[in-house]
Amino acid sequence: MPNVGDVKQNVTVQSFQSFNGDNRTIAMYGVDIQAAKNITVFAGGGADTNFSGYTGAVFDLKGNLQIDANHSLQARIRSSHGAGKNTTQFRISPGVQEHIGKNTTLYINPYYAYKLDYDNSAKSNHSIGIFGGVTQKIGDKTSISVEVQRYNLQNPTDNSGQNWSANVILSYKF
Repeated sequence: MPNVGDVKQNVTVQSFQSFNGDNRTIAMYGVDIQAAKNITVFAGGGADTNFSGYTGAVFDLKGNLQIDANHSLQARIRSSHGAGKNTTQFRISPGVQEHIGKNTTLYINPYYAYKLDYDNSAKSNHSIGIFGGVTQKIGDKTSISVEVQRYNLQNPTDNSGQNWSANVILSYKF
């Protein structure tokens, strides 16, 4: 069996606050496999925090290929399953980051995504978007990221609140 290298665990809480009032919070437990250029498997739960009724399971498979200190290529498969929501999103995203101190990193990631809706195939869709923000390490194990995201750039004239969000990600590695 090949050596998988260091296996690290983490807990992540992500909150997506859309500018139209829709909110989703996800909490997940993850395992990072470092030898495979950062492959992470997450499992957890999510809920709409605006009380729209959705709660369910969330599963992520993430890959990160670090090209150099400032450039990466990321891929993610996120599957959400619960009452009224059974989807899988496939996303690929080149990333650029700049370290502006020992513990602070700025980043920006354009992306392409395809979302498959198992309950209503008419809601399956292709989209492009971009997110960017700042990550601050707090000690050796904790980090917090704050970012802004613009969804659905394939329709650049629709700047409504449903296409913008402010996101906060808190991560603890152990």
